[in-house]
This record gives sequence, structure tokens and C-alpha cells, in this order.
Amino acid sequence: MQQQIDIRNNLLKEKFSNSNILTNEEKLRKEIELKIKNLTEKPSLLEKTINAQELNKLNDLNLVLNFNGMYHVMDHHNSAVTRIRFANNQKALFACSSTDSNLSVCQLLPQPATVIYTLKGHTSSVSDFDWSNENDLIVSCSFDCTVRLWCTKTSHCLRVITTDSPITVCLFQVMNNNMIIIGNLKGYLHVLNASTGQLISAGSVRVNTNTRIQCMTLDNDGKIVYVGDSKGFITSFAFDLTTGCLTRLTKCIVKKDASITSLSIKNYVYNNNAKGKFILVNNSNNELMIFRIDSEMKLRLKYTLQIKHQNKNLLIKSSFCPLASSSDNARLVSGSEDGQVYFYSNLDFFNTEDKKPDSAKLVKLQGHSAAILDVCFSYDESFLASSDINGTVIIWKKECSQS
Repeated sequence: MQQQIDIRNNLLKEKFSNSNILTNEEKLRKEIELKIKNLTEKPSLLEKTINAQELNKLNDLNLVLNFNGMYHVMDHHNSAVTRIRFANNQKALFACSSTDSNLSVCQLLPQPATVIYTLKGHTSSVSDFDWSNENDLIVSCSFDCTVRLWCTKTSHCLRVITTDSPITVCLFQVMNNNMIIIGNLKGYLHVLNASTGQLISAGSVRVNTNTRIQCMTLDNDGKIVYVGDSKGFITSFAFDLTTGCLTRLTKCIVKKDASITSLSIKNYVYNNNAKGKFILVNNSNNELMIFRIDSEMKLRLKYTLQIKHQNKNLLIKSSFCPLASSSDNARLVSGSEDGQVYFYSNLDFFNTEDKKPDSAKLVKLQGHSAAILDVCFSYDESFLASSDINGTVIIWKKECSQS
């Protein structure tokens, strides 16, 4: 089996090497380099402006054109890999969850990449999981109606919490890892005490009627929870860090009857050091949408990008890239139904109000043979991981980017 995997890795690397992935941008790169080369040694004021603009474009391309192709291909899960997450501040340690009812913890270094251990215990599809702040714990949830808490040092299951509905999402509270937030198919959001395994009574709310929770994210300080559902709504809740109480704040329809499958939130600096909070949304209408969250907690649409995603049952994920912190280097990555990783850069959603992504640059990474459900960068962006519905995980090697 290992010999077959090695042969497959070599064939895929040969087919989808760096030269094959990035040919769509090479012409633009050469044009920019030629313009810079032709500038005089003592440029005029206008020429200086052009020079800076062209250099900025070239630097932006360098951020996305430094993939070295495939680093490793893994197929240790025998059905769809639903989630893939790198450990916090660890570029070579990641975990996967799968519909085969298992989770796996893997390491990329030293080579070759290996599965360290498999977490077995769930009896149905594992829909989501999360690392604790110190990476010593993993919380997972499943369609078997249970939440499990795992020790990453021993791979032992420390606690099993049984609920009354299949669970679709779970997160550690970032400011207090003794609290776990879960969402289920009945549309309820619950807060659990990890130590006791008990539900916190004030932390149970129904998000919407006749809908299922499909994605969830927390803002950086853990005080607001954003939830996406199967009816196209994003609902926000205030989170009391002391009591675990949830209080409804806002409810916004993104697309009627379009399934919201992913939420990613990030703070950016723009417009002379002004700060803004943005949320990235996948919906099953072939769209990636970027909203700014204003001071009144309302979502203001800033950008709409295209990906292939129409099947409401495919919970395709996306994410802002971790190193980008300002309007000069905003970029994102997303899975898709067509088996390609979509990598968008040069996103000018800070100043534009027309919502037309004319300036956005798109690179597609090819290698999967089925719909890609999840994508995730390591904290330093040296590795990108993608997973598909056939159980294949591809690790893409990327040189360290500029911040």
C-alpha cells in the first residue's frame, strides 16, 4: 500500500508541478518585470509612481506564485475528509476528521509525512473538530450525537458528552478552553463545560426554526459567535466569558435558501491605520462573499467572488490567509466542487463600494479528482492542506510569505 501511495505522489507531483499550476500568471509577471527594467535610472515623479505601483503588483504576485507544487498526498481515510486543521503555531502538525468516523493526527516533518495516530471512538461521521490553545486537547463532534474530548499526547479519549441531536460544529471558546460551543441539526447552539460534561443552561439557544447549523466562528476576543445555517442566515450572539450565557445580537439573510457552509473572520488595518473586522462567507450559490462588520454589528457587503459551489450538501470551507493583516496583502483560499483550490489575492475590498472584484487575481491549484471540502494554511503559510470527498488530503509546499 505504501509503495502505491509513493508512486501516486510522484505521478501527481510530476503532473501538477509548479510550472503547470502557475502558467496563467506568468505573462503578467513578465510584463511587470519588463516595465520595471525599462524605467530610467533617474525617473520623473510620474515614473516613480508607476515604479512603486508595478513593484507592489510584482510583490503581490510573489506571495501567490511561490508554491513548489505538491509536498505530499495522503489517503489514509477511506471516505470524505470533512475538516482539516493545523495545530496552533505549529507548521508541521495537523489533524483531519472524516465521515469514516475517525480523526487522524499527522506530522509533515521530518519527511515523509506520517500519521502519528488515529482517534477512534465515534460511531458515525465526524463533522468537525478544534484544537485547544495549547494543542494539548482536541474536541470533536459527530452525527452519533456525541462530543469527545481527546488528549493529544496519549491519543486517549478523556470525556464523552452525549446530546439529543447529530452535532455539526464545535469550537473551543478561545478565551476559556473549559467551555465548548456546539451546534446541531435541529438548529440549536449549546455551551458545554468541558470539565463536567454538562450543558450550561444559559448557553442554549435556538438559532432559527426549521434549519440546521452548518458553520460557526468566534471573533478574536471570543465575545461574539457567528453562526451560518442551511437557510442562508448569519446570526450573531454575545458570549459572556464568565457564565457562558448566549445573547442574540443580529440576524442577516445573505442569500435566500442558499446554504451557508463556511464563516471565517479576520481583522485588517486599512485607510491610514483604521481597523476593520471582515467576515468571509461561502454559500451554495457559486459565491464567496466578503462583508465588513460595522459598529452596529451589521454586515456590509464589500466583495463577491466566484467559485464552483452549487450543491447544498457539500459543506465547502474557505479561509482568510493568516499572515495577511493589512489591505496591501489581503488574500484568501477556498475549496470548490470542481476539485480545484481557489487562491484569491490583490483583494481591494477595503475601499471599493461597487462590489466588483475587478482587481482580484485568481490562481487555481489542481490535483484533486473530487470536490474539495476544506482548506487550511499553517500559521506561517509554509504549508497549505486541502481535503476532498474521496478522502484524499494534499499538502502543498509554499515558501514563507511576506507578512
